[in-house]
Formats: sequence, C-alpha cells, structure tokens
Amino acid sequence: MVNLEQQLHALGLELNHCDLGTHRAPCPQCNRGAQDRKRNVAVTVFGDGHAVGTVTAAAGRAARIPKHSLPTTRWRMRDPAAPHTWPDNRSAKRAAAVVARGLWRRATPAPAAHPYIDRKRLAQAGLRHLARFQDLHNVVVVPMRNRAGRIVSLQGIDASGAKRFLAGGQAKAAFALVDFERDRARSHFVVGEGFATVWGFVRLHPEFAGIAALSAGNMGAVGEMFKARYPRARMVAAADRDGAGLEAAAELMAETGCEIGLPPEGCNDFSDLYVTER
Repeated sequence: MVNLEQQLHALGLELNHCDLGTHRAPCPQCNRGAQDRKRNVAVTVFGDGHAVGTVTAAAGRAARIPKHSLPTTRWRMRDPAAPHTWPDNRSAKRAAAVVARGLWRRATPAPAAHPYIDRKRLAQAGLRHLARFQDLHNVVVVPMRNRAGRIVSLQGIDASGAKRFLAGGQAKAAFALVDFERDRARSHFVVGEGFATVWGFVRLHPEFAGIAALSAGNMGAVGEMFKARYPRARMVAAADRDGAGLEAAAELMAETGCEIGLPPEGCNDFSDLYVTER
C-alpha cells in the first residue's frame, strides 16, 4: 500500500515522522534560499479511527507572499497507531499513480555505468535512476503506463537485477513502452515480459515497436489491448525460454493469432541474444 511518507516524498516534502498531530516542513514551492522568503507547510494527522491529512501553506516571515497551497492528501487509518493507508483498492491505485509520477519527475537519467544498464546495454533506453526505491538501493526505474498512456506505477531494478513494483500501484494491463513509435506500431509491434527482453528484440529488429508487460501473467491483457489498437499490424510475442514465458506467449497466440518469437538455444531471452551479439 502507498503510505503517507511516500505521498509526501513525491510532493518534495520530508518529515521525520508522521505521528498524530500537526507537523511542519519546508515548502518546496517557496524556499529559494532567501531568509525572508522561507515558508513552511503544515501536515495534520487526526486519530479517532480515521486520519485526514491536508498539506497547505502556513504563514511565516513570508506573509507578504500571496498564499498558495500544495495538493491536498487524504488517507485512512484502521486505528490511530496503524499505518496510514488508502481506504480502498481504487484509491490506492490513484494514490500510487501520484507517487509514481512524482518519483519519475524527481529521478535522474540512468547512468550508463550502472551495472544493470551496462549488463543489458540499456544506455539509450531512456530509463531513470533513484538512489532508493522500496527496499532497493541504486535503482533503475521503468515507468508503467495505463491505456491512456499516463504513468500509473514504476518498476525498480537494482544492480543485481532484483525487481520491485511500487506498492499499491496498478499492475494489471499496465505496460512500459520500449523504443515505441506509433508509425512503426501500426505495421509491426512486439509484446514481451521484461523491459530488457523487449529492448533486445527491438534493437535486433528495428522495424518493431516494443511493449513490455513486465510480468508473464500480464502479457495477455497487454497484448490483447494493443492488438485491438493496431489490428492490422504484425504482432509478435517475444517469449522467454522458461515455463511461464512460453505459456504466456502460447496463450497470447491463441487469443490474438500473433506469432511467437523465441531466442535460439543457449539464450534465455532476447536480451541475452542482443548482449551476446555486440
């Protein structure tokens, strides 16, 4: 679940704790370094079985500056001591989408020297970097989009290749675009499981636009969505050489009539094939 600390972090606010009561933090919109223009924001947490938080500007020495407010945040608690969580699954996904977009804006371009970027040859893939994501450190982040193309979640990958999704974020039918151009997608597109797998495929077959479902179980929903969007295009399901990957590709072929792309023996996926051919 997305917690209050994540939401405030996405807004550029840092608090040492989120206990019941009112807390203040420097306002990221006002503070420019000038002492007479510093301003705080107030975060109020109420108990009695629910918690409602508001993030608003508080007057200080900046009383002459026109008042403004940051986006209001709201959340619920099961009891005053429970973690600050969102009241239902739909709200959790909306909250996670706000956090994902905030983290993506604050992330920096992924360095070419990052071990995962270097190992998978992803320097030109447009991914970004965060020092910390969930329980991972030194993380490459992949933006996950919904049907409308808006970022709704993130996948983080550390130097060892360990992966995490943003807590509470949309996973079903969310996807990452990989070297994607609509003009190419109208004639050729590929759907695969991992970002690096699809990146390897489109680098080896540049006539294809790429879509990464980011899990084998999500390939069906994502593949059917794009087949409906581009019904006349040649569609390939890029399968990993494992049970889940082959099964997902076979199911997608049965549903859409697409082709299955399989890397040669000795390569687990198209990322392995791409890397070995450099």
